[in-house]
Amino acid sequence: MAGLVRVNGKKIVDLSTRINPGDEVLLKDKQVEPRKLVYYVLNKPKGYTCTREDRFAKKLVTELVPKDPPVFPVGRLDRESEGLIILTNDGELAEQLTHPKFDHEKEYEITVGAKKDQLLARAKKAVNLFADGIVIDGYRTKKAKAEFNVIEDGRAKFKVILKEGRKRQIRNTLNQAGLEVFELKRVRIGRLTLGDLEEGKYKNIAPSQILDLPR
Repeated sequence: MAGLVRVNGKKIVDLSTRINPGDEVLLKDKQVEPRKLVYYVLNKPKGYTCTREDRFAKKLVTELVPKDPPVFPVGRLDRESEGLIILTNDGELAEQLTHPKFDHEKEYEITVGAKKDQLLARAKKAVNLFADGIVIDGYRTKKAKAEFNVIEDGRAKFKVILKEGRKRQIRNTLNQAGLEVFELKRVRIGRLTLGDLEEGKYKNIAPSQILDLPR
């Protein structure tokens, strides 16, 4: 294709050349329509699997947003969890959101439980485990921020802020501390918050609402 493509009238010989929104692209002197990039924030209900295709999953998050153009969920949020998930067809943005080197914050609210006389000690242990990290698949997780409030006998509410998302990291950490997880909701990614978005609903967003991303 080298030499057959023109961008804004200039012949392109390097196939890695970046094409920006609004650029005029011609292939063999015929205009190429740019791919439409879309960005959705969804309040994921429990019971939905965060993938585009899975023949074993009963319900997929992609069923809750428009089918055209096809999108994929960014990052993990397990089936039993709920809250903020981003869906897009922008692979570059997805890479910037999920790669550990970018250290983007993700905030969660979790309700846990234990026997009344054990709750406080186990909650403090969980805070230390988040700070020290735990080993998942041979990798020690990065330091995470965690704080809690006892809300009733045998129940506590945690707020956890991660800068990565290892498989079931929060649940595994709390379980190692001897705590049972009743509810787990993600409420923030970067500066994008769930706000008052209703469960099962989505809305269109712009990349700038999530992070200061180089585009």
